[in-house]
Amino acid sequence: MKKGFNLEVSSNLNYDRMVVNIVYNPEDINFNDDKKYYVQKQIAILNLDKGVDNIEIELISSQEVFFIFPLEEFQGILEKAKKLLIQVNK
Repeated sequence: MKKGFNLEVSSNLNYDRMVVNIVYNPEDINFNDDKKYYVQKQIAILNLDKGVDNIEIELISSQEVFFIFPLEEFQGILEKAKKLLIQVNK
């Protein structure tokens, strides 16, 4: 898992169709065993239950986690998530 944004396709019981999760990995963590561990947090779910022209995004909120990331990176991952969502639901 790389640092930054990643996409996951999943089936969520709250939605009629497949969804795309946007997750963010702000950093790699190294412990004493020299292995890399990742702190990955889900930040959004995209669904198209209301149609391709009405894609909804659900933002996941956490009181303890705050992220600061470049706007262009977030816009880019949103566009990739939208394309993937449409593709997996064809």
